[in-house]
Amino acid sequence: MKTSITEYLQLNNDNIYEGKIFLYDKNITTLEGCPREINGDFSINKNILKTLKYCPEKVNGNFSVSNNELKTLATFPKEISGDIFLCHNYLTSLKGLPLHVKGKLILHHNKLETLKGCSEKIKGTFDCSYNYLTSLEYSPKSINKFFLCNNNKLETLKGSPKILKSHFNCSDNRLTSLEYSPEYVGGDFSCNQNNLKTLKGNLKEVKGTFYCLNNPELKNIKQQIIENQIKATFYRTNEGLFVFKDIQKEFEQYANRKIIEETKKIMNKNDYGLGI
Repeated sequence: MKTSITEYLQLNNDNIYEGKIFLYDKNITTLEGCPREINGDFSINKNILKTLKYCPEKVNGNFSVSNNELKTLATFPKEISGDIFLCHNYLTSLKGLPLHVKGKLILHHNKLETLKGCSEKIKGTFDCSYNYLTSLEYSPKSINKFFLCNNNKLETLKGSPKILKSHFNCSDNRLTSLEYSPEYVGGDFSCNQNNLKTLKGNLKEVKGTFYCLNNPELKNIKQQIIENQIKATFYRTNEGLFVFKDIQKEFEQYANRKIIEETKKIMNKNDYGLGI
């Protein structure tokens, strides 16, 4: 049985491999002898790797080592020009990831309890779903595509970016409110199947659909949307499917009342003697 990557590759003297490396379900246990640089994708999925020792320093393509037995990312490649797939491992630490990811960063189905060590900027989708996270502290500051943190143990959204350009999914967690949520989401926002009791939080605008289904303790959802000023194109809740135009009048009336109330508070505080 072949267990070394060198048994499948023919390497040249300059330690650079031209083309893709795709070795799926080959019982590979070590990357010893791997080329220093690969001009193509590097995919060693569904093997028995427990370490990335001897992995390439530079991958001019996608880097995928999913479905292995990795616990850490020590000796991670210094440069990857594409997507990074690390799902279905036993990762407990993200130390070793690059600061900037030029494509997707896919981490679902690991053993992560913290995002400490995570990349700061991701050009593609960031998927940390199906882990054991209780907060989003240390999450990337900039994500260009989807942010998927569903199916964790999140009790708070603390650490999430203020602005997201695409979808945000925090469904199937333990959230009781939307405190620390992003303020702007350029796609859909999903908070289904949590322990939500209130929609109070930072969320103000959703360009797509606001999904809020199956939160048993959340009452008067439509009214809470109005009072917390969550503007979306569409809404899908246990109170039905509706669009912003259906609530626009009440939404704007409530906003105007709040402005008047805040103005009164400020003027009374300054005591101009106007008797408002």
